[in-house]
Amino acid sequence: MSEIDKNQVHCENCGAELRGKFCHLCGQKHIEHKHSFLQLMIHFLGDFVHFDAQLFTTLKPLFIKPGLVPRDYVNGRRKRHLEPIKMYVFVSIVFFFLFINFSNVKTLNQPDVLSSKSISKNELAPDDSSRMVALFEKLESTIPDYDWSELDKDIVSKDIKSIKELIDLLEDKELDQSIIDEVNETTKLYDYIPTESSSDGANSVNINITSYKSLEDYQSHQDTLSKHEKDGWIKRELTKKAIAFEEKARDQGQSIFMVLLYNFLKNLPKLLFIMLPIYGLVMKLLYVRRDVYYVDHMIFMIYFFSFLYIILTINLLFDIAIGIWLPGIFTLWAIIYYLLAMKRFYGQSWPKTVLKYILFGNISFFLTLMAAILGFIVIALFGS
Repeated sequence: MSEIDKNQVHCENCGAELRGKFCHLCGQKHIEHKHSFLQLMIHFLGDFVHFDAQLFTTLKPLFIKPGLVPRDYVNGRRKRHLEPIKMYVFVSIVFFFLFINFSNVKTLNQPDVLSSKSISKNELAPDDSSRMVALFEKLESTIPDYDWSELDKDIVSKDIKSIKELIDLLEDKELDQSIIDEVNETTKLYDYIPTESSSDGANSVNINITSYKSLEDYQSHQDTLSKHEKDGWIKRELTKKAIAFEEKARDQGQSIFMVLLYNFLKNLPKLLFIMLPIYGLVMKLLYVRRDVYYVDHMIFMIYFFSFLYIILTINLLFDIAIGIWLPGIFTLWAIIYYLLAMKRFYGQSWPKTVLKYILFGNISFFLTLMAAILGFIVIALFGS
């Protein structure tokens, strides 16, 4: 089956006269315009197999020979390796798909177990109520000198305030360890119980970052103020975002921090992708006296990040499959890997390489920390 259209003598991309299947100027392959479904599938499978073959021939040297793949690519030996962007996109998508959907991160976006127990109404679930009553009866016989009549068992079984009184009571009493253990086990829900709002006495989930229950409440308050007393545009938008996160947290039965954390982790791939050119710039500054283009530093960083995603994916797969996380040996290899990659890629002496390795480690740590803080704030205010 010939792929060349015999009637076509010029490249449709650049207009050059064709001398074979490929244009000698731009490299575009000349194929027929009309394809059968079978031909389309053959081309698709061919591209996929080519990608698959390059991926696996790249993985081995990338993993066990630090710096070799980016050095080969920069020096023009590219056919044997998967292109850096394709490599990065593929391994990052695989890792973050597993990370967001199959790791413990997924639980951050699920309602708390306690949310199903109506704790927002200052009540315990029936099972917990019966445990509380049984505990109070046991303590009643253990501490006879306390006036237990002040705590009605009917109220005790529902009222969270009684738990507070119980905890205050135990601070002044000497009890056997078995009793203390039972108290701690039975009242551990107290750590998650929402406190009363200072504004209106109603319970909210965990913490409040505004004094408004809803956007309508905030808008109503703003309408009562004069033009000069109203919040400015920036403060108004920030307040609206804060209220929206509080409402989302209440709806999910979660703390605001968990909602923010989940949104941050969900957008982490974007943040790391943005950081790539910054890390490349740091390497450019460290090797400013070397005749290395900025894009070459970027290629080095992209392949290194691809290596990191591969290591993290392997760890995550172990955790998902058998519940074992193997951070030690892989973390050690990642730390040593970057030093060895710098030595092979840039070809400087060991003293200079070690010095620049330490400088990069400190600078990148600071930049990563700042980016994480800024990213957390931006995602909290403008993320979904």
